Order: sequence, then structure tokens, then C-alpha cells
Amino acid sequence: HGFRGKSIREPLMLYRAHPGGLWGTCELPVEQQRQAIREANPQLFVHGSLPATQSLERPVPSWNRLIEPAGSHPSILIALPFITIGGAEKLFATLARSLVGRGHKVVVITTLVLAKTIRDCTDSFEEITPYLYSLPRLLQNQEECWADFLFYLLNRHDIGTILIAGCDFVYRLLPEIAHEFPEIAVLDQLFNDEVHYPTNRHYAAYIDTTLVPAQTLADKLISDGEQADKVCTIPHGINIEEMTAPDATFDSSGLPKSFRGKFLISFFGRLSAEKSPADFVKIARHLRSYDEIRFLMTGEGQERASVLALIEKYELQDRIHVPGFVDNVRDLMALSDVVVVPSSVDGMPLVVFEAQAFSKPVVASAVGSIPHVIADGQTGFLCGPGDVKAFAARILELWRSPELCRAMGDAARVWVCANHSAESMTGRYVKALDEARSRRQRGTSQPTSLAREHPASLS
Repeated sequence: HGFRGKSIREPLMLYRAHPGGLWGTCELPVEQQRQAIREANPQLFVHGSLPATQSLERPVPSWNRLIEPAGSHPSILIALPFITIGGAEKLFATLARSLVGRGHKVVVITTLVLAKTIRDCTDSFEEITPYLYSLPRLLQNQEECWADFLFYLLNRHDIGTILIAGCDFVYRLLPEIAHEFPEIAVLDQLFNDEVHYPTNRHYAAYIDTTLVPAQTLADKLISDGEQADKVCTIPHGINIEEMTAPDATFDSSGLPKSFRGKFLISFFGRLSAEKSPADFVKIARHLRSYDEIRFLMTGEGQERASVLALIEKYELQDRIHVPGFVDNVRDLMALSDVVVVPSSVDGMPLVVFEAQAFSKPVVASAVGSIPHVIADGQTGFLCGPGDVKAFAARILELWRSPELCRAMGDAARVWVCANHSAESMTGRYVKALDEARSRRQRGTSQPTSLAREHPASLS
């Protein structure tokens, strides 16, 4: 089942003698107890006293029971740095669930330990696949064993395809994987042209297909020398049915009583630098004179302490509600009037689609692939990243015109239902995975001669 044993070289047994147990009620001297054991088990002793050297006859276990029969579809390994609450994790959860439903075995590994300020949600994948391996948790303080264990998983599960999403550990092993497992197809998921883009380009020779959410990112890869047939554009999608408005009520929402009947502007996401939560606080400060407007920020992250300090500095405690991590934000999203995405760096955030599915207009930064999913002035508004005044002006425009706010929200729902369903997305992923695998089997997607070099030579 993929487990490994570890020998703990110390006795770790806690034995408690119950008053009514055999030990507590036996009044015979110890020597008489020994004699009774010998008499009851003569086959275990020689001459009535010494233990025999022969072993008891036991059936030989059938180890081949641990080997599962090959499935009708190739197994897929998804390599992630970590799993927390976020758009990328939701996307891969949706994809993994769909692949399992189609008959694929899905193996998931993670390689980073999250900071204490970020919630680790690795266990949330356990309901999707039993083949879930957190390498830091599984092989504590044994990073030298990680590569060996990954290769063991590739063999053990007969992996046919590897899907990488920002996992530097697997990136570095790609040359060695290409050498040892030339039949495995490798796909890399890029969400934007920032964070992992240089790494993708560095290891391009070992990647069969690069998956991107928007055509502009595909065009950038092609202009940087990538072959057009090795780039696949798959827009993100969500389960629209799950985003139907629940029976949300203000009383059960956890919002402060002073927020009742107010125009609610919300931020849903990680409190990390690239999501620019501080800009959201500055937007609230810019609109503090409007008593009918209130603000909500959910989520955790490295920036939480600085965000709380900024709220206190601007004396906005009565205007911004910051509950931290919320298990299910759907009720709060349904109660919101506008959703704001002020990111300085982003890809195609699922929170945009989720808000649109709830018929909420989104005011967002024009970064990454966001301009491809918000029609400025029709399904929401686009602003320059960091342009607090522009964000505030657009929010005021929606507040002053309930008709515009409602029309934008309705148009946004029509758009997301037509273009970003989970079914459409997963169908495209399955096709991309199958095509990459087929090219690899035909031998038309072999890495260059660099495949036999050690990873260290590329660092």
C-alpha cells in the first residue's frame, strides 16, 4: 500500500494491570506460573525446561496480494508544493476527483511545510484518493530519501503521467526521471508568467506539455521559443451547481450586528503579499466617510498580523470584519454585494468565478489572466494594481446604482456558466493528459540529450 517501516530502537510499551485481570487475580508464585506454562506448551520446550530452537509452522504470506491489478487507465501523479485553502488547491481537487471518477488512479505528493499562519489542508484530499504522500510528514528529517521514495512511487503505482504545479523538488528531478522512466509523460501547470515561469523554461526540454489558463500566457511561451503543440490553454472552471446561493441569513453569518443592512464589500483569499490585502484595507480607509459601506476579509496568511495592525492604525475596526479562516465562505459570499480582488500578481483566480456564480460583480486588478474573465464595465470592473482610488471609485459606482450592480452580477453569472464549468475544464485536462501520453508512447516527445545529465549540472 505504499507504506515504509521504521525501526524505533527503544521500548515504548505502557502496560496497565487491571485489578480484575489475569495478572491482578493470580495468587500463584511466579515459579508455579512458569511450570504451568511449560506443562501447557510441551511442544515449545526441550527436556521440559529449555526453549526449543525450531520455529512454529506458519503459512507463508502471499505478498503479491499487495500488488494491485493494472487499471484500464494510466496512473497519474500530481506534484504540489503544499495543499491549503486556495484556488489552485480547489482546481486540483476538482480535477483529481474527476480523474478518479473516470477510472484513473491518482497519486498526490506535497513537499513543503507551511508556515503556522497558513492552514495545511492536505488531509482534505484523503476523501479523493488514498494515495496521498506528504514527504515532510512521511520522511521527517530525511530529505536525502525523498528522491528514492518518489522513484519508488513511480514504480509502485506504475505512473504514466506526472502533472507538476509549482513543485520545485520534482522540477529538479526531471532530468533523472526522463532517464530512468522515459515512458512517463510530464505536464506542467503554469498559473501566471511570474513565480514558476523561469523554472518551466529552464526544464522545458523535459516537459511534454505546459498547461496555461489563458491564450496570452500561451503566446508568451511560444514567443519565448516553445513549440506551439507543446502548449495547451485550459481555462479554469468551478462546479457551478455548488455555487447556488444557500439559505444564507445575516443572523447565522457571524457578521457584526452593525453590518446589518449595509453594502458589503468582501475579500476572500490568502492574506499573502501577492494578493495585496493591505490595498483592500486602504480602499476601506478611502471610503470610511460612507457610513452605508462595510468591509469583510476572510482568510489567513503571512500578512494577517500586518493587516490587523494597519486596520488598527487607520482606526477601521468598526468598518472591517476579519474573522480569519472560514470553513465555508459561500454564505458570506451570498451576503456580499461586491467582491474585490486587488492582487498585484495572480493567474486566473477561482474566487472570480465563484463570485460570478453568485451573481456578484467583481472589481479586480488587471493582472495575469483576470482581464480574460472580466469584461470591464459589463461583468465587473478592472483597475490597475495598487490603484486604490480607482478601486474606491468603482465600488462607489456600484453602491450608487443598485440597478448597475444587479445587471453586472446577472451578466457575470451567465458568463461563468457558459465558459467556466468544471465539466468543460476536466474534459480538456483529460484530453491534454491523453495526448501527452500518446506522444510520449509514439516517441515524438522525447527530451533532448540533456536527459541523461544529473540535476546538479542544471542548477
